[in-house]
Formats: sequence, structure tokens, C-alpha cells
Amino acid sequence: MKRTVKILLPALVVLCSCRKEGALPAPTGEQQTVKFSVRIPSASAPRAATRTQTAGECLVHDVEVLVFKKVGASYFFRYMVQGEQIAPGAPNTTNFMARLVSTSDEIKLLLAVNSGEAFTGTYSPHTGDTDVAVKAAIVRSFDPTDDYLPMFGEITLASGLNAASPPALPVTLLRAVARVDAILDLDPLSPSFELVSLAAYGANDKIAIIPAPVNTAILGGVLSAFLPTIPVGTAQIPSPFGIATAPKPDSLGAIYLPEAEAVVDPHYQFTGVTRLVVGGRFNGSSTVTYYRIDFNSGLTGHPFGQILRNHHYVFKIKNVLNPGWPTADDAANNKMSGVTAEVNIWDDLASDIFCGDEDTYVSVSKRNVSMHYRAASTDTLYIRTSVPFTVTLPNGAGTLSPGAPGPVTGTFCTYALEATAQSDLYAFVVTASGENRTAAARSEVITVHYGSWTFPVSVGQKTAQKYAERAVNVLSLGNSFGSLGGPLFDGATGTLMADILRNSAKDNFSPTGTVVTAGINTMRATDLSVNGYLSATAGSVNMGRLRPIFDAYNVIGVPYHINPSSDVCDELLQWVAAEPHRVLVIFFDDNQTAANMLPKIASDGVWDVTGHNTSTPFSFPAITPDNAQFTNGPFGQVDPVVTFGPADGTFGVCASPAATVTPILYYGASMAMGLNKSSRIVYIGDASLYYNNNYGTAKTAEATKLMSNLWAWIVDTVLAD
Repeated sequence: MKRTVKILLPALVVLCSCRKEGALPAPTGEQQTVKFSVRIPSASAPRAATRTQTAGECLVHDVEVLVFKKVGASYFFRYMVQGEQIAPGAPNTTNFMARLVSTSDEIKLLLAVNSGEAFTGTYSPHTGDTDVAVKAAIVRSFDPTDDYLPMFGEITLASGLNAASPPALPVTLLRAVARVDAILDLDPLSPSFELVSLAAYGANDKIAIIPAPVNTAILGGVLSAFLPTIPVGTAQIPSPFGIATAPKPDSLGAIYLPEAEAVVDPHYQFTGVTRLVVGGRFNGSSTVTYYRIDFNSGLTGHPFGQILRNHHYVFKIKNVLNPGWPTADDAANNKMSGVTAEVNIWDDLASDIFCGDEDTYVSVSKRNVSMHYRAASTDTLYIRTSVPFTVTLPNGAGTLSPGAPGPVTGTFCTYALEATAQSDLYAFVVTASGENRTAAARSEVITVHYGSWTFPVSVGQKTAQKYAERAVNVLSLGNSFGSLGGPLFDGATGTLMADILRNSAKDNFSPTGTVVTAGINTMRATDLSVNGYLSATAGSVNMGRLRPIFDAYNVIGVPYHINPSSDVCDELLQWVAAEPHRVLVIFFDDNQTAANMLPKIASDGVWDVTGHNTSTPFSFPAITPDNAQFTNGPFGQVDPVVTFGPADGTFGVCASPAATVTPILYYGASMAMGLNKSSRIVYIGDASLYYNNNYGTAKTAEATKLMSNLWAWIVDTVLAD
């Protein structure tokens, strides 16, 4: 049975009685009734069961139409009227009428939708006010229980308003708040976790209904906010608010939040920022504990703590390491730990838009496709549709469709459309044609077409120049095999890797090297006089001293014969989980090395650190999509036929690594080196595989390529946007 997705609208509420009489200028002159058709895109596709749209996201309760006349280069306020006869129109649209004065002058119309108390005695625009001043003054309070989301629209009529005007003025609305959902999407080997509650702490108490002009741009007719607009006098709501639910849901939402600015000060990031707290039961426990999650996706334009209007933030809970804090307040006021959350962000004006009923839909997965500066880097846009569609490529390159999938060469990349196992889902794959070492990022716009609907998507390739200004800080917890040495490297145990990374020839890791970075700075724990702290326990003074030291580094290595205490191991795992640009490198070279870490990473595979046969060689895996960046990376392709013998019989191997782990070196049928890309943990069985020691086995040219390609991945992970 065909079901139609409807927008539910309440009866019109006339607000005139709430206004101060005579506070606003009345329209004068010959008037005409103008019909408006406002489009309110969905925040999620109707077939995404875990992100079902709520009716309130599209409710239009009241509309104020503010009219500005252009004089010179500026627009000046003339009058304001209310929208009348508000009613649903075509799918995803609402229609209303307004009585406006006919004019041949250029005018701009601002629509303030669901404006709350913004005009009820709090503020009245005056004739002659500029549109910039009026926009900045339209502020309402934020009430998490409000059923109506504030929205804003804008349209400019260059020829004025007269009988020749179109019968319905089309306006796209921009929501003034963001939506947040938490989804349980555990990795296969994560301990079980049951969602119980989701709460927001530190939300702002005011909303600027209209974003500042410098913070908006129009792309394909769609307004988008790139920076938050925070009203003067904004403060935090003192009490948390959120959702508690029935047992065992797969998601919690929707919570709506005002915009928030990015927070740089690390002290302010604890309590002075909007954050989430998830309540849940860990690994079958009957006790509810709590976990903090921050707005910290690591994506360009979305720094720590920033929340943007009309964006949908989906927190996918991927892995839960341990029980959380005993109370929600404890979790809210301490740093994120114990849970790995993947943050997916998109502008819901351009993503997951559906048209018509539930059986007629077209959606795009994201608004921006971004590739690395290196050649052959890729990114994928997913298009879900039940109807025919085409993709128009820029600069006359042509079009793609399911019947003509490409590939087609564009200005700086190639485009291809690939079918997937789901009949209504297509992968639009973009691949960089060459490196971008120019001073600026490359960019062009493609357009997805379905009937009269269009979805512009920006395609870009990053510039290497931005990475040339960023360094990578590496800490080795010890001074044995696997240590990179201190600031003035003076050991023999890491000579090969240190030479590659220190890059005296400036052709490996440098501003102009194969991998672009400002440099790689190395430090040993012994040089920081903290080696004694590695036996610290939770709550001890030494543990408190370790945490800020760990936070100062991007990469931490646990080398040969170093065995941090169980509590320090927990701290290391929490350290790497808390920030998407951190990498943890762990050695398993004998029974003592990282012995306390072994049970904590058992979900990724069990390591055997007993003696092994030196006659069995190490070997390289065949190239697969999963390991290609290591076996065929920026430092060259590794010959999979080449093998080389271990230095001695003491090293670790993993016979059955988890599906989440990518093997990058084998010992017979077992893994000798690998990594979990999602948790950013590198596992190394033998220090002599990774660094040069007295045996010199790592000087094998193919092994050097593999190690260098692995470090390219590490540096890319640290420096990624």
C-alpha cells in the first residue's frame, strides 16, 4: 500500500494581540496578495528507520514577512506583515499568503518563521533600519520543549512586486537549530551496550533566527551556514535536557540544539561547551553508567564544540571500552572516555532530501566530496533513488546515469557511477587525477538531477600546502627496540626509521617530500623523566601527571620490553579513542612487552609471544583494497613475492586477527604486523620488523617501503582535516 509522507500543520494562530499597538509601521500604497511557497527539506530519508523525521521539523506555525527597499547598495526596512492562510502544499512545501505593497523598486523579503517572542514587545524594527541591523536584532529564547523550530528564508525581487510577479514566490527555509541523534552501530567485536538515555549539557539559551550575512552563502539557490551566529548576551542553560527511552532502542533522538561556537581553550572544553551524555548498560550489566560525547568530528569547518544551524549531527556509537561514569553530571564534567563515537555531519538542505511519497524518493549522502592532495585518492558520494536520475559534470565533461556510468575525466579528477548490492543505491566515485601541490585547493560543482529537483555537490581536492605547516609529535614510552629516540636522536635501535622520518635528504616526510608535513618531532619518556609514572594507578598523582603529557602528542609508541600498568594501558586506550587524529603503536616482542595491554585488545586478536621458528620467513600480503595504501602506497609498491627471515625467534604473532584489523605483514599464516584503522591502533609483533637493530633485517628494501607507507598512513591520520 502506498503511503504518503505528510507535513502536519496546526491551525493559524494570529499574533496581532501579542504586539504593542503602533510599534510597527503599516504598509501604505496599493497592495496585492502574494502567494509564497516555502520549501522545507527533510532532515533524513524516509527509509532510514533509525533517523525517522519528526513532524515538528517541518511545522510552520507563524510567518513574519519583513520588506526592505534597496537604496544604493543597501537595503532599508519599510514594513512587516504576517503570513495568512498557512496550509500544506506540494510534498515538503508549505503555502501562505501575504498582503504586500506593489512597487517597481528592487526589494528584499526576509521571512522569520516560528519567531517566538522575537517581535512580541522585545524588538520592533524601525523604518530606515538596514537589513544587517534588523537581522542581528531578531533573537528569541531557546526552549527545548518548543514544538516549532525557528526558521528563516530570503528572496530578492530585482524588478519589484507587481502584477507580473510569479503566482507563487519560492523560498527555501533554513532552520535556526541543529538536530542530534545517537545511533547504536557497534563494531562486531565491541562489547555489548544498551542505550538508555541521551542528554545535552551546556546548550545556549538564545537563538539568532537569521544568520549573519558573512556566515551564509548561496550555492545552487540553497542557503547554508558555515559559521555559528551567537546573539549578544547568550548564556548556557543551567540544566540538562534530553531523552530517556524504553529498553534496547537502536537510536535516540531527535534533540534540537542552538548553534555554538568552537572552543579552543582546553580548560573551557570541559564545562564551557555544549556536549552530550549517553546513558547505557555496558556488556550486559544491569547498572546504568554514563559517557560524555563531544562535538568533535575532525572534519574541515567543524572544529571542537562547534554546532551549526540546519545541520544534522549523527553520533554513531562504534565501540564501548568499559563502564562509564556513575552519574550523568560526572560524565558531563570530565573528558570523553570509554566510548568511540563516529560523528557524521551533513547539511540537511542538500542531503537525504526526499520528494513525494515514501515510494518516490531521491537523496544524496553528503554535500561535499573531498579528496586528499595525492594522486589516485578517492571519495564516494552515495545516491539513493527510486526514480531515474542523471549527474551533470562541470566544464562540459558530460553527464552520468545508471545507463552511462563512466568513467569520465573532469578538470582534476575522474567520475564514475557504480551500482551496489542495494538496487536503489549507487556509488558516485571521484578519483584525483594527480597531486595538488598548488597553493589553493581545487574545487568544482556537480549536480544531481531528478525531474525539476537539483542537488548541487561540491567536489574538491585538498592542497598539500596546508599540511606543510603542520608537524607530528611522537612519544616513545621507553628507550629500547622500537624507540625513535629523543629530540637529538642518539640510539641505535631506531636508526632506520628515524632516518626515514627525520628525513635529512628532505625527500620523505617534509614540506616538499613524498609525504607533506612540517616535520616529525620525537621524544622519549626517559627524556621527560616520566618512565617511573608508567606503573601509575587510577587516581594517583602520577596518573594525573601523565595525562597532560599524553595529550601533547599525536602518536604514542609502546616499544620493546615496556609494560605500562593496567591503569596506564586504560589511559592510553582512552587517549587514542578521545581524538580522531591520534595513533597508538603497540609492540608485542616478548612476554613482558605490553603484557598488561594484551587482554584489553583481545577483541582485535590474541597475540602469541612465545618463541618461534627463525626458518619461517616474514612475507608481504597480496594487494587488496583494504591494505593497498600500505603495500602500494606513496613510497612505492611492495613486491608480494619477496620474503625475509626474522632476526631471532622472539616476537609476537596473531593467528586470527579480527575482521576490523588489516594485516600488513605475515609470519606464515599468522599476522606479524597490522592495524585497526577505526580505532587507530597499530600492532607490531617484532621490533626488528619495524626498526633497524643489530641484525639489520629491516634494511630489506621491500620492508622499508612497507614501513614508510605505514608511517604515511599515520601522518595522514594525524594531519587529516
